[in-house]
Amino acid sequence: MTTPDETIEDSRTELERLRRRVLKGERDSAELRNLRDRLAKVRECFYSLGSDRLENIRRLTGLLGELAGTDDPDLVDLVAGGIRAEEKRRQADESLQTHVFGHEGSDVKSNGAGDCTDRVAAEEALRISEERYRKLYEKSKRGEEIYRSLIDSSADAIVIYDMLGRVIHVSPSFTEIFGWTLEEVKGKRIAYVPDSERETTMHLIEKVIRTGVPVTGFETKRYTRDGRILDLSVMASRYHDHEDKPSGMLVILSDISERKLAEQEIRRLNVELERRVAQRTAQLQAANEELQAFSYSVSHDLRAPLRSIDGFSQVLLEDYSTSLDTDGRDCLRRVRAASQRMAQLIDDLLKLSRVTRSDMNHEKVYLSGLVGIVAKGLQEIEADRKVEFIIRPGLVVYGDKRLLKIAIENLLGNAWKFTRNREHARVEFGFVKERVHGKAEAPRTVYFVRDNGAGFDMKYASKLFGPFQRLHGEKEFSGSGIGLATVQRIIHRHGGAVWGEGIVDRGATFYFTL
Repeated sequence: MTTPDETIEDSRTELERLRRRVLKGERDSAELRNLRDRLAKVRECFYSLGSDRLENIRRLTGLLGELAGTDDPDLVDLVAGGIRAEEKRRQADESLQTHVFGHEGSDVKSNGAGDCTDRVAAEEALRISEERYRKLYEKSKRGEEIYRSLIDSSADAIVIYDMLGRVIHVSPSFTEIFGWTLEEVKGKRIAYVPDSERETTMHLIEKVIRTGVPVTGFETKRYTRDGRILDLSVMASRYHDHEDKPSGMLVILSDISERKLAEQEIRRLNVELERRVAQRTAQLQAANEELQAFSYSVSHDLRAPLRSIDGFSQVLLEDYSTSLDTDGRDCLRRVRAASQRMAQLIDDLLKLSRVTRSDMNHEKVYLSGLVGIVAKGLQEIEADRKVEFIIRPGLVVYGDKRLLKIAIENLLGNAWKFTRNREHARVEFGFVKERVHGKAEAPRTVYFVRDNGAGFDMKYASKLFGPFQRLHGEKEFSGSGIGLATVQRIIHRHGGAVWGEGIVDRGATFYFTL
């Protein structure tokens, strides 16, 4: 026949086993019934125990208290009921002189008022204990609900392992990404690691479990259930139980397959781009060599015939003028003017070519001072003209000083030329702030040269910067039509833009950015 001591010891062992299963979430209705039966046997043996057996009761009571931290309401009620029943029996047993809860187990001689005081103290201790277990349960349940909600709502795959690397729980996203359900993988080690990643993965798991140092941003590959291979970014950390003992590892797997494909495509495009750049560079180099050859031919081979035409025409006019009639002399003068004009066009073309091919030397340029120097030079050439120059002071830019001076000379030269017929000519240089449409950057600085001269019709604005494109007759205003083309190339080489606005007979404004 089983003695009360054996029943208590057997029940204690069984309750310890049940506690582990309950805390791991492996309990079921049969386990609860078994637990209730065990408690009933403990109660039956209660009166058979003397005061020297109170340590067993105290240990069983502590075990029941730990069970109150689970998330099963039925089990919590069972535990609280068991503690409450044992306490009432203790109060009814006059031979039991030591409190099970809240005392050190010493004997107490009691009678009368003392019994009443002890009973009140025991009831208060019981109430505090029950309240503590209730709060512990509610806190644990709320934490569990939040924890489960975070896992279940995560877009990344989450896997929880125990200390042996077996799966305890997976998130719904894990099933969506890899194809395995929780029932299929629970308690198992999933064999979805490619051979090339196996050694690295084992080192990662060992490091996290052993040291507790989390790993983030670790990139690896994994199989899916249907055999596909995914690129993943892994975050892994060790987690602890309610006693702060290491219990396993939590792993978050982010699918980065699309990002990896995009990176591969970018690398492929970069290789293709480098190939095209090398090809275009070779083509550009060949074009530059041809342009240099053309420039040499223009500057030497074409200039000599032009000089001959102009020179012999002049000889005819000077030495044989009396032998020619008026029409002959007029023809010779036309020949000379045409050759001289052609020589000027060649010079302008060479200047345009040098602007395109010359090396850039970036430095800080005092633009306002540069404009002032060009304006003073124009006034010295034609001192009889009265032109008002309005120059905004203090404007400093970063660029090639030599090229910028050429651009300013052309812009101010045009303004000087096209205000020739104005009694009160005015040329203004300044800047405005302009916000680029659709961009959040700070407003850009736009510089301008404005005059009150002849202006132009805006329907011809597209022709302004083309070589040899003229909006005014040569007899009205001289020029080769190269100036604005030169300005545009200089501004483009500085990464800027240039455009013009005008009204016939009311002046023009040319804007540029750097």
